Amino acid sequence: MVRLDARTRRVGGLTLVEGRLRNDENRPVRATVETPCSPVYPPQSGGRPVQGWRPSEGRTRLLLAADQRVGVGFATPVAPEEPALRLVATERDPATDGGIVATPGGVVDALGDPLPPAVVERHGASGSGPAASDSEERDTRGDGPSGVTRAEVRRLRRVAESVAARAATVERRLGGGR
Repeated sequence: MVRLDARTRRVGGLTLVEGRLRNDENRPVRATVETPCSPVYPPQSGGRPVQGWRPSEGRTRLLLAADQRVGVGFATPVAPEEPALRLVATERDPATDGGIVATPGGVVDALGDPLPPAVVERHGASGSGPAASDSEERDTRGDGPSGVTRAEVRRLRRVAESVAARAATVERRLGGGR
């Protein structure tokens, strides 16, 4: 269930409408919030409305990850009728149904377990696959399962760093995530 708490306050001839959406569900939800106020001055970045606002319609659509809280608000020159913000629709996000949740945490979760397998299968000389050379330097420091080479541990660390960098990029593009 998605909940909306809203309040208003007058400051210098404007009414500031502040709301907080909370997604109590264990899946992402797309929520539509609207206001009866007109005109609406939503937050802007680079001269454009943010948070999916459509000022001419007095509404915004937001994607809330599971258990996420998101602030939403705007200014208006009119004294609004109550409620100044209404939650008018919620729906499962079709982009995430059965797929990857579009948050850094969702991307990381979709990648699965980052650890190498506890048992490393070795292919023999039968031609069924590459054979691990007995002369390879083995990891004896205890930071990987026995039989994993230091080169493999280094490779896995590079992969983990790459995933972390990609998750940070996704987080920046989504505006901060949770």
